[in-house]
Amino acid sequence: MNLVFNKVMAIVANTFDVSVGSLSLETRFLEELNASLNFTEMIMACEEAFDIAIPDEDAEKLLTVGLLAAYLEARVHAGSAVWPPPPKIAGYDS
Repeated sequence: MNLVFNKVMAIVANTFDVSVGSLSLETRFLEELNASLNFTEMIMACEEAFDIAIPDEDAEKLLTVGLLAAYLEARVHAGSAVWPPPPKIAGYDS
């Protein structure tokens, strides 16, 4: 596992008060974690943890834990937004 993925899992688990073990790359924020205000809180925690800004138009597309992890991985390593993510990422429906 890489550092970005581990950090993302910890942020999601903490924000939604669930165990890391209950999360997978396919976990959908809205349907499975009942995200609403917590989603905004999670995005802000990610911005702080990774020292980046996530534009609202990108955040709206981050439907799963896998998409969030892929997005942050791309931002950390590329230094800019990379969208859309590779098709193999769980939950991405162009």
